Amino acid sequence: MKISVVYLGMAKNMNRRRFVETLTTAGALSIIGTGVGTFLTNGFNSKEKPNSRIAELEAKNQDLEASIAELEEKYANLSSYLMADESSLDFTKYKYCGRLKNFEPYLNKAIEKYSKIFPVSKLMMVVIAEMESSLGRNKFSKAGAGWLWQFIPETARKEGLHVEKNEDYEKARAYREKLRNSSRDIKNLEKELSNFVYNASNGKEFENVKDFKKYLGEKGENQLLKYNTILERLENARVVYSTNRNKQGKLLSRYLAHLKKIDSLPYEEKIKKDERADNEKATYAAVKFMAGLLKRAKGNYFRALSMYNADDTRVEIMPYSETITHIDKILNRYLYLKGKLINGKYSDIIKQDTSTFGFTKP
Repeated sequence: MKISVVYLGMAKNMNRRRFVETLTTAGALSIIGTGVGTFLTNGFNSKEKPNSRIAELEAKNQDLEASIAELEEKYANLSSYLMADESSLDFTKYKYCGRLKNFEPYLNKAIEKYSKIFPVSKLMMVVIAEMESSLGRNKFSKAGAGWLWQFIPETARKEGLHVEKNEDYEKARAYREKLRNSSRDIKNLEKELSNFVYNASNGKEFENVKDFKKYLGEKGENQLLKYNTILERLENARVVYSTNRNKQGKLLSRYLAHLKKIDSLPYEEKIKKDERADNEKATYAAVKFMAGLLKRAKGNYFRALSMYNADDTRVEIMPYSETITHIDKILNRYLYLKGKLINGKYSDIIKQDTSTFGFTKP
C-alpha cells in the first residue's frame, strides 16, 4: 500500500512542541468532519513545502477551539434573560403560530410538570423544535431521529416512548462502537506519528518530505522502516473507519425508508409503532429530557443544548462544528424572538447594546 507522508518542517514562528500538540489534536478533528485529517495521509507531494499545510492545520484547530470560547463569550449575559418574565410573551405574534398550536397545550402542561426537576424555558423549547424539525415539518434525519423533537430511538425509549425495534437501525447502532474504536485508534496513531517525527527530527528542519526520509535512512536503526510502519497502520485504521462508516450509512438509509413507511400509516397505527410521532407524548418526553439535561448542566444552556444535539452522556460542549453552529443559531433565534414576541422590538428585552450578544436578525 502506498502511503503519503506528513509534516516534516516547521511553520514560521511556531514552536515545535506546540505543533506536535496541535497535530495530535487534529487527529480527533479529522473524525468529526473538519477535513483536517486528510492532511496526514492524503495528497501530500514529497516535493511540497509543508509550511502552508501546517498553517492551515493550526488555523482550523485553533478556530474550532476558539469558536467554543467565542460562543460562551457572545452570550455571556444570556442566563439572566432566559427565564425573565416569559409570561409576558405573546406567542400569537409568533410567525409559525399555526404549527405551534399542534403541541403548545402539551408544552405548557409539560413545563409546569417537569420544572420541578429544573426550570425550562417555553420559548427555548419552541426554538429547539423550530431548529430541529421546523416544528414537525422536517420529519426525519439521516441519523434516524424522528418527528417533532428529533429523538433518536434510544433517547426516545429512555424517556418512556415506545419505538418499535428495527433490525437495520440496531445494526447501524452497533457500528457506533466500532467507529469509536476506529477513531481512538486513529487518534493514538496520529499521536504516535507526531511524536516520532518530533523525536526523529532532533531539532532539524526539512524543506520537503523527501529530505526527511533520506535523513531517516542515513540515521540507521531502522528509522525509516518505523516511520513507514506507523504510516501504514494509520492508513489501515482510516480504511477501517471509512468502511464501517459506509456500512452504517447504508443501514441508516434503509431505516429512513422504514420510517417514511410508518409515517404514511393512519395516525392510530403509526403511533402504535413509534410514539415519537405522538405530539403529546413526545412533547412531555422532550421537556422532561431538557429539564434533566439542564439539571446535570447546572442550568448552563450551552451544555444542555450540546447534549441535546450531540451526546447526552457528556456535559461539556462537544467540539463539533455542526453542534457549535446549531447552538449559536438557537440562542440567536431565542434572543430575536424574546423581543419580537413582546412588542416587536428587540431592544425592549435587551436593555443594553446588542453587541453584548453578537445579535443578528435571523
